[in-house]
Amino acid sequence: MKSVVVVIVLAVPVAADGPAGPTSAAPAPAPLAKKDRDQLAGLLRKVAPKAKPDMAHAPQTLTEARRMANVPAWLPWQVEFDGWFVFGVRDRAGGADVWSGVYFVRKGTNVVGYYRETW
Repeated sequence: MKSVVVVIVLAVPVAADGPAGPTSAAPAPAPLAKKDRDQLAGLLRKVAPKAKPDMAHAPQTLTEARRMANVPAWLPWQVEFDGWFVFGVRDRAGGADVWSGVYFVRKGTNVVGYYRETW
């Protein structure tokens, strides 16, 4: 009986300018339209006075704020606005859907606020 040796060669592609594979960074937020900025400014007037310290450390980026404030993954819309990190669901017009809830995290502090429209 003859022995047969099988050699398997695996080729792993590596990008020249970085690691291969998906990254966990969220896409950069698009610039806000004037009506969306006005909407967020109105929500901040309601949320900011009621926002409370709720984290051990102060986030400096959207990614840190999302993780530290335990923002649910089903709220993919995110933007930095007027010193606040804002998380929610995109509405049909491109802004925050207030019926699904909107998280506000003050940049450089441990303050978190939440707003949700109700009947």
